[in-house]
Amino acid sequence: MDSAIRRFGPGRGRVTASQPLNKSADKRPCTESNELSTARGSSTHFRMRVASACTMGSINKPDDIAASILQDDDFMEELVHYERKLELKFNVSSDVLSVMCQRQHGTQNADARSKVKMMCERFQFICRATVKFVEQHSLKVGRIDLTADKVIKKLLGFTQHDPFVGNVPGVEIGDEFVYRVELALVGLHRPYRGGIGTTRDGNRVLVAVSIVASGGYPDKRSSSGELIYTGSGGKLAGKKGDENQKLKMGNLGLKNCIRTMTPVRVIYGLKRSREEGSRPRAKGASAFTYDGLYCVVDCWREGQAGSKVFKYKLQRIPGQPQLPYCSKTACSSKTGIMC
Repeated sequence: MDSAIRRFGPGRGRVTASQPLNKSADKRPCTESNELSTARGSSTHFRMRVASACTMGSINKPDDIAASILQDDDFMEELVHYERKLELKFNVSSDVLSVMCQRQHGTQNADARSKVKMMCERFQFICRATVKFVEQHSLKVGRIDLTADKVIKKLLGFTQHDPFVGNVPGVEIGDEFVYRVELALVGLHRPYRGGIGTTRDGNRVLVAVSIVASGGYPDKRSSSGELIYTGSGGKLAGKKGDENQKLKMGNLGLKNCIRTMTPVRVIYGLKRSREEGSRPRAKGASAFTYDGLYCVVDCWREGQAGSKVFKYKLQRIPGQPQLPYCSKTACSSKTGIMC
């Protein structure tokens, strides 16, 4: 397997503000110099900084903060400096830097793996830069990752991935991502919240192309490469009162995969227990691991009236590399790739 994109030891992890950030943020702070990517101080110090930054002032929309960040001369200077570091690190030209600086960098293009690594590192840098900007301007933001996503998408040279079937060039089995936003940025799973990503095939049939099994529904995973996946919506999705899941959108797309024999990318959202490091457990998944392509082989309904759900049996396509670490409830914090 390729070398790690990023490895996080105990005390390092996501920079998020979906919940109170003093509970979930765990990324080391950047320096006060022009190089935001250099970490300093303890994770506890950084959590205090983020929590403080996100409790001052009035609530600001991610779009407004992103626009302000992109107008900040210090941020743009630091970004150019960081993009040059990425060029040297991966020995390729940065599309973002090329457009920003309006200069040519030669004809060498990044291979697919390098592009994935550069996108992940760029995103994490912008997360740290966003925290610093929010602090300095006494702003309040609900989600650091969503704000950073707005920033990166407004950069010249950014290209949005179209949905497609099969493996994503540059993403390998066992790659581990900190944020769901990163799954979308690299093209692995486009929906930020929904568990089923869809597209239409050549015959305009709606098919599923990716799913995230992160524990929000009662999914079952076996060591033999079989996954029993629960459809989306209905009472399990927090609907008030009784409501059966409906055969539409992602649920319909998964069922259509049986007839069209469309492979589905499977990403597991895994939790880390307190014993696996000093980080407090975040609500929901704390890492997302790509497990390869699966085939949907069966679909049925079960449950009581008013809470019926769709169930899907998926089987892992043979011949793919196995995850370097695997369990039903948790993953080891000592191995794997962090994007």
